[in-house]
Amino acid sequence: MFTGLVRATAEITARERGTAGTIKLRLQSKSFSKLALEVGDSLAVDGVCLTVVETGAESVAVELAETTSAKTTLQQARAGCIVNIEPSLAVGDRLDGHYVSGHVDGVVKIIVLEKSDAGYRLVTDYPGDLRPFLAPRGSVALDGISLTIADVSEETLTVQVVPHTYQKTTLAERRPGQQMNLEVDTIARYLYNFWQNEKKKDNLSLSELSRAFQR
Repeated sequence: MFTGLVRATAEITARERGTAGTIKLRLQSKSFSKLALEVGDSLAVDGVCLTVVETGAESVAVELAETTSAKTTLQQARAGCIVNIEPSLAVGDRLDGHYVSGHVDGVVKIIVLEKSDAGYRLVTDYPGDLRPFLAPRGSVALDGISLTIADVSEETLTVQVVPHTYQKTTLAERRPGQQMNLEVDTIARYLYNFWQNEKKKDNLSLSELSRAFQR
């Protein structure tokens, strides 16, 4: 479990074959010396939950399955790429973002990334089947960054990014046309699943579900 508050960025120094057909990514960052990661720990890399398999003073190696690579932007990850990193949440840690599982729901394409009065405006497309989980003022994780949704249309998702987040993450390196990993809010996922199950049993409408939660 993560919070979507990126702790640092790291450079991919190598992409190798791992054990049992996995892919191994080697990451380099001075921040690793402070994070005190151990073999077996979880590490979010651009929002993808991966397992640490090697550690060094300022480096770690993580492994991912071929299927994980194919369904995320890590399919294009090569030496020289910069990625966001966040260690897993410990009991008692501050929760300043929102609960992020590191299980990517889809890959989106950047349409607009521009300076705005509030910092930066980021507009992406999104897979249509994720529309029920996206709502204005709700939470979403893009490349592991916890962001608040400003607007959702039938085709696009818009978030506002404060300057600090823009400068301290990979967003400063992103350009229109590039892809990002998207993870919907965990609570939204469970609420939607609950509604789907109740609708099958009792023909419960979404408006009725909303009224039930307001009682």
